[in-house]
Amino acid sequence: MSRKIFLSLLVLSFLLYGKEVGFFHKEETIAGKKFIRFFIFDGEKEIGINEFVKETNALLRPETVIIWVDRNHRAAIVQSIDITDDGMGIFANWWLNENRAAFYRTTGTNVPIWEYPGSFYWTYGGHSIGTSFNGSGLVLSSNSSSYYWNKNSPQPVWIYNYPSVGGGISKISYDGNRIASATVFGKLFVFDKEGNLLWQANFNEGNRLQGLDISDDGSIVVVTVYDSCFIFENGRRRDALPIGTTNSGTQYAAKISADGRLLVTGDYYGYVKLYYWDGYHYRLKWSSFVGNPWVTDVAISKDGSTIACGTGYANGKLIVFDSSQATPLWSFQGYGGYGAMVSSVALSYNGDFIATASWGDTAQTGSFYVFTIHHKSSNQPLMGITRNEEPGSLFACDISGDGSYATCGGKAVHAYRLGNGGEVYSIMVGKKPKLNVGTIAIPSPSRLIQINQPVIPQATVFNFGDSTVSFYTYMIIRANDSILRKESLFVSDLTPNSSRTLSFNSFTPSFYAYYDFLAFTNLLGDTYPYDDSLLLKAKCFHDAQAVMINPP
Repeated sequence: MSRKIFLSLLVLSFLLYGKEVGFFHKEETIAGKKFIRFFIFDGEKEIGINEFVKETNALLRPETVIIWVDRNHRAAIVQSIDITDDGMGIFANWWLNENRAAFYRTTGTNVPIWEYPGSFYWTYGGHSIGTSFNGSGLVLSSNSSSYYWNKNSPQPVWIYNYPSVGGGISKISYDGNRIASATVFGKLFVFDKEGNLLWQANFNEGNRLQGLDISDDGSIVVVTVYDSCFIFENGRRRDALPIGTTNSGTQYAAKISADGRLLVTGDYYGYVKLYYWDGYHYRLKWSSFVGNPWVTDVAISKDGSTIACGTGYANGKLIVFDSSQATPLWSFQGYGGYGAMVSSVALSYNGDFIATASWGDTAQTGSFYVFTIHHKSSNQPLMGITRNEEPGSLFACDISGDGSYATCGGKAVHAYRLGNGGEVYSIMVGKKPKLNVGTIAIPSPSRLIQINQPVIPQATVFNFGDSTVSFYTYMIIRANDSILRKESLFVSDLTPNSSRTLSFNSFTPSFYAYYDFLAFTNLLGDTYPYDDSLLLKAKCFHDAQAVMINPP
């Protein structure tokens, strides 16, 4: 009875205030730079703090297994982040100042392989971004267009301009063959990897767009608006489901399993709901009240076995379910108190590993967490990042398919505080493989080369294992589908946690084309081959344009 009375009061307050429950932000410009703070509206009042706090230096513990941190934020904040399922690439959306997309090598350095300037749309949860299994496809959406890159170049492979301007979200299928883009004007577009429009559909309340998800083969797409989600299959509307109510729904995406058979939602009434496809409709399998008071981000493993959700807006918890039952396996509440909302959750393919990002408590020191990695079997973190190590709030996280690598990013000060700046983390989960080397950079040539001008191809290799090793590294140069050169150099006695830059023989491009410089290591017994290779695509063209015609 008390819960019904509480909900009735909330509904009454919505009618009085006429405002949605949820998270909002305010911007200020100081000396030409933008600063931002976030606040909560709980149906009655705004919750937050408005004070400017300078960023402090973070001290990182070795046991957190952090590979690198990029704090070269240029006053920008990370709002969305994704890691490729093979664990080798991290794609981030930096927003607010010097807006840009950035692609990193997970096992490389904190300097992006490339950046692309642009302001890209974001939503809460940090998942309004997409990567294919190995980074062959990367997607984001701006207010006006859908963008598709591959990991080898900052130049988009294609850009699709929306018929109207306002914003959108793009996601990509596991194999990279299908790209979905949902827009704030209620249009859903699905493309192939060449940018050809395959189909489009309409959905209601596009102006309240909150999220998007796509099945592994790209045939099923789920669009989430504030109070419902719409499911499409190959251009046909499959079903629609309510989420909360008109003024107390969600600001987070509904998620589906790899085959689209299971779908999970969370709402601001504190409920997690799991639905299953019966061949005609999505039917409710179970509903679980977790409260606290809201459900924020939700996740479902690709195999459908595991559900995770976060709560907030204060004293946030991570809650994990086996999808077979509504009773949680366990919960974890170690992110602090005031302001400690769990902002983003992510699961490995089979649900064994869970990554969680939090705003953390507003306290500027403490042993509470802002990021954790858990195993499904225990609520005790395998690793974590505490407030003593990270002064800011983390807005987004993701984890690789096998759970070996994770990433997170956010704001350099607490979300409630006026400020800017952010960070990207690359994290290795668990013990380093005993034998593991990889290519982390191709310092030379540059991405623009000239005909008949020699270059010195270089590759930087790194020993991620715990043994001193010797091995061959190869450099293949190709253009127009033909191999022009294959060369190898022997790397002798590379010690653990060290790198070496190799210089190969000079190469002179003799015709106009895109040249691929592919470097890869070949260590016998390498236990993690996914980080062995790296490719640089260099452009050799005679670019010119007419700028003036003088009179004769």
